[in-house]
Amino acid sequence: MTRYAIALSVLLCAGLVHASTLTTSYQREAQGDYTGARSALPSPDEVDATILGMRSGWLHYLDGDYDNAVRAYQAVIRYQPSIVEARLGLTLPLMAQAKWVDVLTQCDAILTAHPGEPTAGSRRAWALYNLGRFAESEAAYADLLVRYPTDVELRAGLGWAQCRQGDTPRAQATFATVLSLDETHASALEGAEVCR
Repeated sequence: MTRYAIALSVLLCAGLVHASTLTTSYQREAQGDYTGARSALPSPDEVDATILGMRSGWLHYLDGDYDNAVRAYQAVIRYQPSIVEARLGLTLPLMAQAKWVDVLTQCDAILTAHPGEPTAGSRRAWALYNLGRFAESEAAYADLLVRYPTDVELRAGLGWAQCRQGDTPRAQATFATVLSLDETHASALEGAEVCR
């Protein structure tokens, strides 16, 4: 099932939208026409404003219009502060703009309300890494790996955090574990080379 079909099915099952109102927008997105997908969004009279805001934020993000993506997600958060999806969506353009403190703020807000939320936990660990807070990043990745031990992306992040702290033996062991699960993992291959 395509991402378009899954998203539309969720909205239809939730009774939040009629099939015809977002179909064209999703079709244009699938074709890579993000501007056209935004222009095909229905009016707020036809679809819940929260859905429109989320959809607008996502399409602006895909189109590389990060400032407008941020504004769209922030508007949803102001209107519905408890929507985790909006805060997670907001982290995407913030990460693209390397606004790591803001990413951390959003992830912390999610984790305060929903401890253990995995995507927020992962993005938080990545933000800490990019802020140069490698020991905290390592701890965050290690905590996530207790619950998701076969996640190679998390484990590669752990290896990089160890590497940046100068802990070569543990970093090499961590990258070796990643490569035992996926021998072509680009980040682990690079990490094993860099951290010697």
